[in-house]
Amino acid sequence: MKIHASILVMFSNYKGFYSFMRHLSNDCGHKFIDTSELCTSEIHDILWTSLDLKARVKNHSLGKPLEGSTVTMLCSCQSRSDNLLVQSALQALGADVLFMLGSRWEQYKFKKDIGKFCSLYSDLVVAGGRNHNSLCQLTEGTSVPVVNIASHKFAPLHALGVLMTLQEHFGRLTGLTLGWVGPMGKKLNTFICLLPKVGIHLKYNCSPTPNFPASPLVLPVGTNFCKTFNTRIEAFSDPLATITGVDVIGTSKHKKETQKLELHMLERANKNWIFFHILPRWEGEVSEDVFNHQNSLVWTLHENIKYTVMAVVLRLLKTYRPILVKPNFN
Repeated sequence: MKIHASILVMFSNYKGFYSFMRHLSNDCGHKFIDTSELCTSEIHDILWTSLDLKARVKNHSLGKPLEGSTVTMLCSCQSRSDNLLVQSALQALGADVLFMLGSRWEQYKFKKDIGKFCSLYSDLVVAGGRNHNSLCQLTEGTSVPVVNIASHKFAPLHALGVLMTLQEHFGRLTGLTLGWVGPMGKKLNTFICLLPKVGIHLKYNCSPTPNFPASPLVLPVGTNFCKTFNTRIEAFSDPLATITGVDVIGTSKHKKETQKLELHMLERANKNWIFFHILPRWEGEVSEDVFNHQNSLVWTLHENIKYTVMAVVLRLLKTYRPILVKPNFN
């Protein structure tokens, strides 16, 4: 992979640039910035492709399917680990990577112009930032596909990595119950929109104060999906009640001691429970004996997120047919 770290520059000082860029074409390529519009079969196909790519990488038979393609990364200083993960995925596919220098692209007023500029030099744009609306504005200006690394509202690549890990471990998705004990925000929002479509029930505790349960931003959307797919989303004010009877326990970084996961609490879960944590972590969210437990799939998950990134990018740029027999997700 060729890394061109200095080809693209932030261009706010270029006189007349914005007036020029606003006259370019406004055609918009396919975007992958959340999972709300994905149907069940599309989710299954992405997971199938992810599993296939993992198998082919392991047996050194993948080659470089995106050799000759160029991807621009709008790097986010808030998540260097995600940037590294995405860069590794693009390298495995053989794509050339352009870095937009200056990670604070969201501060620029004309975000559509940034999208148009990136489209001149790229076959695909991978972006992440604090504000999801900024990402939406960026996609309005692009004429190539856009993939969301993570915004404040959604983290689709992480959630797909979780589903891939569950499919590998359980051999199915339908009928599982996932318990989320952690913060509101992009991860929980994405699970609410994604899990019902693949038959997974969701229990969550995202309020550190028992008497003041919080309601995620996209809950009405998830509730409608539950009606369509005959699944459940339930909110709990107590972490123990959230964990009771679940197959999967998940969290991400936070500093709320009232939500800390301890090993004795997981006795409430189903016998063959598994645990995942979307990194990085702080000290407050999980004990060491849970994080390092034999049932913890933290590191498997973060390897698998790489393959879901590869699958999403490859499917946006190429016609790809997996060699692996399609799994049974039910």
